[in-house]
Amino acid sequence: HRLTSQINNILADFQTGGITQDLTSGSIFEDQVALIATLGNTGLVTAMHVRTKWLDEKVDSFLNENQDNQANVVILGSGYDTRPYRMKGLQSENIKVYEVDAAGTQSQKKSAVQKLQQRGIIGDVVSKFAPCDISSQSWMECLIDKGFDQSLPTFVIWEGVSMYLTLPVIQSTLKLVADRGG
Repeated sequence: HRLTSQINNILADFQTGGITQDLTSGSIFEDQVALIATLGNTGLVTAMHVRTKWLDEKVDSFLNENQDNQANVVILGSGYDTRPYRMKGLQSENIKVYEVDAAGTQSQKKSAVQKLQQRGIIGDVVSKFAPCDISSQSWMECLIDKGFDQSLPTFVIWEGVSMYLTLPVIQSTLKLVADRGG
Protein backbone atom coordinates (compact mmCIF):
# COMPACT_ATOMS: atom_id res chain seq x y z
CA HIS A 1 0.00 0.00 0.00
CA ARG A 2 2.82 2.41 0.83
CA LEU A 3 4.54 1.80 -2.52
CA THR A 4 1.24 2.34 -4.33
CA SER A 5 0.82 5.62 -2.50
CA GLN A 6 4.35 6.72 -3.48
CA ILE A 7 3.73 5.85 -7.11
CA ASN A 8 0.44 7.76 -7.07
CA ASN A 9 2.27 10.80 -5.66
CA ILE A 10 4.83 10.59 -8.45
CA LEU A 11 2.13 10.31 -11.10
CA ALA A 12 0.39 13.33 -9.57
CA ASP A 13 3.67 15.26 -9.89
CA PHE A 14 3.75 14.43 -13.59
CA GLN A 15 0.14 15.53 -14.08
CA THR A 16 0.54 18.84 -12.23
CA GLY A 17 3.88 19.70 -13.80
CA GLY A 18 5.71 19.45 -10.47
CA ILE A 19 8.44 17.32 -12.00
CA THR A 20 8.90 19.56 -15.03
CA GLN A 21 9.94 22.66 -13.07
CA ASP A 22 13.32 24.16 -13.90
CA LEU A 23 16.40 24.11 -11.67
CA THR A 24 14.75 26.44 -9.17
CA SER A 25 13.23 23.23 -7.79
CA GLY A 26 16.74 22.59 -6.44
CA SER A 27 16.77 19.12 -7.95
CA ILE A 28 18.93 18.32 -10.94
CA PHE A 29 17.47 14.83 -10.60
CA GLU A 30 13.95 16.10 -11.22
CA ASP A 31 15.13 17.91 -14.33
CA GLN A 32 16.68 14.68 -15.60
CA VAL A 33 13.45 12.86 -14.82
CA ALA A 34 11.45 15.47 -16.76
CA LEU A 35 13.71 15.05 -19.78
CA ILE A 36 13.40 11.26 -19.72
CA ALA A 37 9.64 11.52 -19.17
CA THR A 38 9.37 13.77 -22.21
CA LEU A 39 11.02 11.01 -24.21
CA GLY A 40 8.33 8.61 -23.01
CA ASN A 41 10.22 6.26 -20.69
CA THR A 42 7.94 6.76 -17.69
CA GLY A 43 8.36 3.19 -16.43
CA LEU A 44 12.06 3.74 -15.80
CA VAL A 45 11.53 7.22 -14.46
CA THR A 46 8.91 6.05 -12.00
CA ALA A 47 11.21 3.35 -10.66
CA MET A 48 14.10 5.80 -10.33
CA HIS A 49 11.93 8.40 -8.64
CA VAL A 50 10.49 5.87 -6.18
CA ARG A 51 14.00 4.62 -5.38
CA THR A 52 15.24 8.14 -4.69
CA LYS A 53 12.17 9.00 -2.60
CA TRP A 54 12.60 5.80 -0.58
CA LEU A 55 16.29 6.57 0.05
CA ASP A 56 15.43 10.16 1.01
CA GLU A 57 13.01 8.79 3.62
CA LYS A 58 15.73 6.46 4.98
CA VAL A 59 18.18 9.39 5.18
CA ASP A 60 15.55 11.49 7.00
CA SER A 61 14.95 8.63 9.44
CA PHE A 62 18.70 8.33 10.13
CA LEU A 63 18.97 12.10 10.61
CA ASN A 64 16.02 12.10 13.03
CA GLU A 65 17.60 9.27 15.05
CA ASN A 66 20.85 11.26 15.24
CA GLN A 67 19.52 14.81 15.43
CA ASP A 68 21.37 15.58 18.67
CA ASN A 69 24.53 13.65 17.79
CA GLN A 70 27.34 13.96 15.35
CA ALA A 71 26.99 11.56 12.42
CA ASN A 72 28.22 10.92 8.89
CA VAL A 73 26.39 10.52 5.61
CA VAL A 74 28.49 9.03 2.81
CA ILE A 75 27.33 9.15 -0.80
CA LEU A 76 29.30 6.55 -2.79
CA GLY A 77 29.47 7.27 -6.49
CA SER A 78 27.81 10.60 -5.76
CA GLY A 79 27.79 11.86 -9.34
CA TYR A 80 25.17 14.61 -9.52
CA ASP A 81 23.32 13.54 -6.36
CA THR A 82 21.56 16.63 -5.01
CA ARG A 83 20.74 15.47 -1.49
CA PRO A 84 23.33 17.72 0.19
CA TYR A 85 21.74 20.76 -1.47
CA ARG A 86 18.05 19.93 -1.16
CA MET A 87 17.75 18.06 2.15
CA LYS A 88 17.84 20.53 5.05
CA GLY A 89 18.80 17.82 7.57
CA LEU A 90 22.09 17.27 5.74
CA GLN A 91 22.97 20.91 6.30
CA SER A 92 23.10 20.51 10.08
CA GLU A 93 26.39 21.30 11.81
CA ASN A 94 26.23 17.85 13.46
CA ILE A 95 26.14 16.01 10.14
CA LYS A 96 29.24 15.50 8.02
CA VAL A 97 28.42 14.72 4.39
CA TYR A 98 31.04 13.04 2.22
CA GLU A 99 30.69 12.66 -1.53
CA VAL A 100 32.87 9.90 -2.98
CA ASP A 101 33.40 9.72 -6.73
CA ALA A 102 36.04 9.92 -9.45
CA ALA A 103 38.02 13.15 -9.48
CA GLY A 104 36.83 14.11 -12.97
CA THR A 105 33.18 13.64 -12.06
CA GLN A 106 33.63 15.67 -8.90
CA SER A 107 35.33 18.46 -10.84
CA GLN A 108 32.36 18.66 -13.22
CA LYS A 109 29.91 18.63 -10.32
CA LYS A 110 31.77 21.35 -8.43
CA SER A 111 31.65 23.51 -11.56
CA ALA A 112 27.90 22.93 -11.95
CA VAL A 113 27.30 23.62 -8.25
CA GLN A 114 29.32 26.84 -8.44
CA LYS A 115 27.17 28.04 -11.36
CA LEU A 116 23.99 27.23 -9.43
CA GLN A 117 25.34 29.11 -6.41
CA GLN A 118 26.16 32.14 -8.54
CA ARG A 119 22.57 32.13 -9.79
CA GLY A 120 21.32 31.93 -6.19
CA ILE A 121 19.64 28.56 -6.77
CA ILE A 122 21.54 26.68 -4.06
CA GLY A 123 23.38 27.78 -0.95
CA ASP A 124 26.68 26.79 0.58
CA VAL A 125 28.30 23.46 -0.12
CA VAL A 126 28.11 21.27 2.97
CA SER A 127 29.84 18.24 1.47
CA LYS A 128 33.42 17.19 1.72
CA PHE A 129 34.45 15.84 -1.66
CA ALA A 130 36.56 12.68 -1.46
CA PRO A 131 37.95 11.92 -4.92
CA CYS A 132 38.30 8.18 -5.31
CA ASP A 133 38.19 5.52 -8.00
CA ILE A 134 36.40 2.84 -6.01
CA SER A 135 37.36 0.27 -8.66
CA SER A 136 41.02 0.60 -7.74
CA GLN A 137 41.18 2.49 -4.41
CA SER A 138 39.80 1.95 -0.94
CA TRP A 139 36.94 4.40 -0.59
CA MET A 140 37.30 4.16 3.19
CA GLU A 141 40.92 5.33 2.95
CA CYS A 142 39.81 8.16 0.66
CA LEU A 143 37.24 9.18 3.31
CA ILE A 144 39.75 8.98 6.14
CA ASP A 145 42.09 11.23 4.13
CA LYS A 146 39.27 13.82 4.18
CA GLY A 147 38.78 13.64 7.97
CA PHE A 148 36.11 10.93 8.15
CA ASP A 149 35.49 9.84 11.76
CA GLN A 150 34.84 6.09 11.75
CA SER A 151 33.54 6.15 15.32
CA LEU A 152 30.42 8.15 14.38
CA PRO A 153 27.13 6.64 13.24
CA THR A 154 27.23 6.52 9.45
CA PHE A 155 24.60 6.20 6.73
CA VAL A 156 25.94 5.06 3.36
CA ILE A 157 24.03 5.86 0.16
CA TRP A 158 24.98 3.81 -2.88
CA GLU A 159 22.39 4.57 -5.51
CA GLY A 160 22.60 3.66 -9.18
CA VAL A 161 26.29 2.78 -9.13
CA SER A 162 26.75 -0.98 -8.97
CA MET A 163 25.97 -1.57 -12.64
CA TYR A 164 29.20 0.22 -13.52
CA LEU A 165 31.38 -1.97 -11.29
CA THR A 166 32.79 -5.47 -11.35
CA LEU A 167 31.41 -8.14 -9.05
CA PRO A 168 34.54 -8.17 -6.81
CA VAL A 169 34.27 -4.38 -6.30
CA ILE A 170 30.57 -4.70 -5.48
CA GLN A 171 31.27 -7.52 -3.02
CA SER A 172 34.11 -5.68 -1.27
CA THR A 173 32.01 -2.52 -1.01
CA LEU A 174 29.09 -4.40 0.54
CA LYS A 175 31.47 -6.22 2.92
CA LEU A 176 33.00 -2.93 4.06
CA VAL A 177 29.56 -1.44 4.73
CA ALA A 178 28.41 -4.62 6.53
CA ASP A 179 31.59 -4.70 8.65
CA ARG A 180 30.76 -1.18 9.83
CA GLY A 181 27.41 -2.46 11.05
CA GLY A 182 25.43 -1.06 8.10
